[in-house]
Amino acid sequence: MRKIKLNKDTEITVDVIKYVLELHKEEAKRINKLKDYYNNNNDIVYREYNNGNKPKNKISNPYASYITNTAVGYFLGKPVSYTNIENFEAINDLLVYNDEADNNTTLAKMASIAGYGIEIMYVDEDTNIRFASIDPSECAVIYDNTLQENIMFAIRYYDEKIINSEDTITHIEVYDKNNITYYIKEHDSIRFVDQVPHYFLDVPVSVYINNDERFGDFEKIKPLIDAYDKTQSDSANDFESFTHAYLVISGYLMDEESAKDIENQNIINLTY
Repeated sequence: MRKIKLNKDTEITVDVIKYVLELHKEEAKRINKLKDYYNNNNDIVYREYNNGNKPKNKISNPYASYITNTAVGYFLGKPVSYTNIENFEAINDLLVYNDEADNNTTLAKMASIAGYGIEIMYVDEDTNIRFASIDPSECAVIYDNTLQENIMFAIRYYDEKIINSEDTITHIEVYDKNNITYYIKEHDSIRFVDQVPHYFLDVPVSVYINNDERFGDFEKIKPLIDAYDKTQSDSANDFESFTHAYLVISGYLMDEESAKDIENQNIINLTY
C-alpha cells in the first residue's frame, strides 16, 4: 500500500501503530526489492539450477542504477538555488548546516527508486534545526481520508540486534503535530518509552513524490530487466557449454606426450 489513509479523527494508540506497521509490510517489501535492483542484486542472482555440472551463469545487469543515476543527474546536476528570499542569510546558514544539496540528491535518488522520498525535520542536541532524508521502507506516513489528504502522523521504525542474543527489538518513533513519541517493540508487545515536543507546530515530515502513482523510474520495466538477465545468462551458459565440449577419439593409440596435448584441447582418447 503506497499511501495509508485513516479516518481524520483516529487516535494514535498501540493498536493503531500495530495496524499501520502491518499495512506497511508489503510496501517495505516492494521498496527493498527495488533497492536490491538499484544495487544490482537482481532476482537472477537467486536463480537455482538443477543441471548437474553444466554452466550456471547468473548475469545481473545494472540497468536500474543506470536509469536512476541518469534521472537524478539531469534533475539535480545543478544544485537548487534560491533568490529574493527574506532573511536569506539565516536560511542559507540553515541549508549549509544541513548540507541541503547532498540531502536533495539523496531524496531524489530515493524518489526515483521507490516512487517517493521522505524527509524529517528535528532539533539536534545543540538546538539546531535539522532535516534529513530517511528510508521510506522504514517510515509509514499516514494521511487522513479527506479530499486534502493531510498528513496525520508518521511512524519511523528500525530494528536493533541485541548484543549476545538472537533477539531483535524494533525502535518506533511516532511523529504527530506536537510530539515525538518513542516506543519499543519486543516480539508482539509494544511499550511506551518517552514523549517529547518537537516545536514545529505540524507533523515534521515531508513527502516528495516521483509521480502521482508513486512508481519508481525503473519499477515498470523490472520484468524487462529480468528477461534480459535470463537471456544473457542462458546465452552465456550455451556458449560456455559449447566451448567446453569434448571430442572423443576411440581406438587410437598414441604416446604419453601426444595424449597430454590433446587433453589440453578438450579431446578424450579412448583405447581398448
